[in-house]
Amino acid sequence: MRAIIFDLDDTLYDPMQPFNQAYQKHLPQMAAEVSVKQFYLKSRAISDALFEKQQLGQIDINEVRKIRIIEAAKAFGYEVTEDLAMAFQDTYAYYQGHLTLLEGYAAFFKKCQEQGIFLGVITNGPGDLQRKKLHSLQLDQYIPEKYWLISGEVDLMKPQREIFEYYQKVHQLDRAIYVGDSFENDVVGANQVNWPVYWFNHRQRQKPANHATFKYQEVSHLAELLTALQQKLGI
Repeated sequence: MRAIIFDLDDTLYDPMQPFNQAYQKHLPQMAAEVSVKQFYLKSRAISDALFEKQQLGQIDINEVRKIRIIEAAKAFGYEVTEDLAMAFQDTYAYYQGHLTLLEGYAAFFKKCQEQGIFLGVITNGPGDLQRKKLHSLQLDQYIPEKYWLISGEVDLMKPQREIFEYYQKVHQLDRAIYVGDSFENDVVGANQVNWPVYWFNHRQRQKPANHATFKYQEVSHLAELLTALQQKLGI
């Protein structure tokens, strides 16, 4: 087994950094009282809950972007107008075009290249936005674009087993190690095709009630993750 497939958001880079830029600019009073981590995680939970409807065309992506900020702020007792929510999104999107890989990945990817290990990406989201992020990270230095799979471009999404099977078939993989930060999308999805999976739980999210029914290895820090992967691969 010499293949590793990665999730993108909150796995290869820290989305809280561009989010915080928008937070400090547009909601400074709230930012002084509610941590960016609390606000980010609440907004992401709202966004994740709406993702399937978005993929099915039942709700527009711009509506999701507004709702997640408005409802997340409301959860902490703050009112945000639609115009302010979209201004927040515009700033967030700008800084999403200026991303950097988490420190440690570049050296790890180079080692994998030297060892002939297959590297790939499976990510949920619209094609234009996810490609913008991947290019901003300059990920094509290590993982060619042909090995990037974006849900919005194939009408499949994690945790559906079909998106993992599609990737296997296209790239002729028997199995692969999968790495992601979302239990619901990454751990559940990879388990459906019997891929070993590392849950990169650096946000310290709670395990779901049914977590014991899935096979996975939980890691909390990037150094721990990269060490575990190197041991698994024998590099």
